[in-house]
Amino acid sequence: MRRASLLLFFPASAALALGALQDPARTIAIEPGFHHLGDDRTPEWPEAPEAPSTAPLELTFQAEANPRPWTLRWRQRHVDSAWQVLLNGLPLGSLPTGADLGRHHLAVPAQSVRDGANVLRVEGGNPSDDFTIGELELLPRPFHEVLGLGRLQVEVRSADGGLTPCRLTLTQAPAPAPTLHAEPSAPFVPLRPGIAYTDQGRADFWLPAGPTSVYASRGVEWSRALEQVEVVEGETARVSLVLERQFQTDGFVAADTHIHTLTFSGHGDSSLDERLHTLAGEGVELAIATDHNHQTDYGPRQRQLGLSDWFTPVIGNEVTTENGHFNAFPFQAEAALPNHRLPKWADLVTEMRSKGARVVILNHPRWPVGDSPFDLAGLHAGSGGARRALELEMDAFELFNSTTPEVHPEVLLQDWFGLLNAGYRLTAVGSSDSHTVGDSVGQGRSYVRSEAAASSAIDVDAACDSFLEGAVSCSLGLFADLLVNGRSAMGSERVQPVDGFAFQLRVAAPHWARAETASVYRNGRLVEERRLPPPGEGPTDLLLDFRLPPIAGDSWVVCVVRGPKVEEPFWSTKMPYSAAVTNPVWLDDGDGAWRSVRAEVEAWLEADSIDASHLRSLLGAARAEHLEQAGLLLLRRHPAIFDSLRDAAGPHRPVFQRLHEHFRPVTQ
Repeated sequence: MRRASLLLFFPASAALALGALQDPARTIAIEPGFHHLGDDRTPEWPEAPEAPSTAPLELTFQAEANPRPWTLRWRQRHVDSAWQVLLNGLPLGSLPTGADLGRHHLAVPAQSVRDGANVLRVEGGNPSDDFTIGELELLPRPFHEVLGLGRLQVEVRSADGGLTPCRLTLTQAPAPAPTLHAEPSAPFVPLRPGIAYTDQGRADFWLPAGPTSVYASRGVEWSRALEQVEVVEGETARVSLVLERQFQTDGFVAADTHIHTLTFSGHGDSSLDERLHTLAGEGVELAIATDHNHQTDYGPRQRQLGLSDWFTPVIGNEVTTENGHFNAFPFQAEAALPNHRLPKWADLVTEMRSKGARVVILNHPRWPVGDSPFDLAGLHAGSGGARRALELEMDAFELFNSTTPEVHPEVLLQDWFGLLNAGYRLTAVGSSDSHTVGDSVGQGRSYVRSEAAASSAIDVDAACDSFLEGAVSCSLGLFADLLVNGRSAMGSERVQPVDGFAFQLRVAAPHWARAETASVYRNGRLVEERRLPPPGEGPTDLLLDFRLPPIAGDSWVVCVVRGPKVEEPFWSTKMPYSAAVTNPVWLDDGDGAWRSVRAEVEAWLEADSIDASHLRSLLGAARAEHLEQAGLLLLRRHPAIFDSLRDAAGPHRPVFQRLHEHFRPVTQ
């Protein structure tokens, strides 16, 4: 390894040294120049050499021991990964991530600087992360004096009096997100501008003086607490907050199926330790680790940090390929990685299952826009058909991904409806895809049917069964469940009663979110929508009765609850609204063999002669979902008849025109 060294010698006179220590205006230079670490030339960064040096960076300097806390100050540019700063082997903290050239500070505990030679070391990040660092110096004053900070100690309890992990969000005027600094003597907590996660209910840090709003939150099922406090420079303020569980989700556990760390994914900003604290703080109970092409086991470190009571960890992998990303789980810790270079989806899914995965999820299928899996396949949302053959061998797909907002969730909802009508039984899931501390893990989440008595003891195999059966509800700040005879019915197959399908929809929301409408879809068609009463200042927990009239043939039913976007700072979201979506209940017409809309259309097309005039008569009486499937099948198998019907009068005409515009000249 190449190392950069700088020896600075101070006068031998004790009097002069003591004078330097007592003079708060003096600084002790460690490195006045800049270093460029990484593996690429960067002529655009003028402060440092164009050619890089190889990490770690090690700087040697002379000083006298510090009798009280001091401050390390430096400038840096374009840090993307987790670089640790150590003084004489003692961790001081990490370089903050960010692209801009700026000045930063870390606290230096008393007696951590030695008499004589000292070593400052920067290590541990991604070797290909090119960045500059320089103008390193020690200021013989505590960092809260250097920056004019006050100290804040926060304690958060649940309504029963016990300490509870949570997210803290702080705002100050005019800066909405004040920079937070760790108190060296306090337990570790993740800190970002305006954000902290407690260490099981307590946090202790420094921040700029001024009037401060302190929010405490814990995910979808919990209240939000708020207190105003005046932070005074050099003084300690204390805040005690109480969170209450606002609705129960008995029979379900809150899962996030898409979670990253900087430690193992190589991008974002959340270290492994930070991620474990954020999972506990957001009330995620089933935490599925999905670093890119890496199988991360949270368990050992979770136990070391004392966080085992709060969630059950699952080893997963975001199998990241050139034509799509897939979350697969569970894996054993020693299992070999799936081969992510296989080009075909069917082969990839088989490969993941061969390594132990029971559940495979297609991630963000409409991202990146224009080059996504569904875009490249040419998926037609209404019919579930595609220009290129779809190999949807996976078990589920992401309906909600709370950090990927490029495509509106309603687009993905229509994609899903079309695929269900085409015969693909894909479970819809919600996830966060969080790579950072700031993007709330579990903001998009899946409520998975489970009989677990404790968050720390979830039966992972049983949870996988629920994913495979579709016993899952998707959440973006709201909760919904579809019940028959008082029991959750999502994922079940039932015989349609002669007097219609009667069910209840449960809608729940915390006081800080609002459910405005409840919509019922049958075979992808809106059949009923209700405006929900305003909740007042408290939480929502409603049970709505519905009865759908009987129809000929088999069908499926999904419910969607929508509400406005939450605008409060503790729920900073990229998503356009709040929502909850149930997975389907499958209704059989009584013949004992459930068939998709496409299978039904195939059957009556095969049973009748392929004659344009006769087909026009059939289409005139068909439901809209049958028109889409009939048009798609005719376009593929009998294009001449499709063309003759496309311009003929009837309810099928606009459907056939849209299919023509999407699929011609290429058909699957």
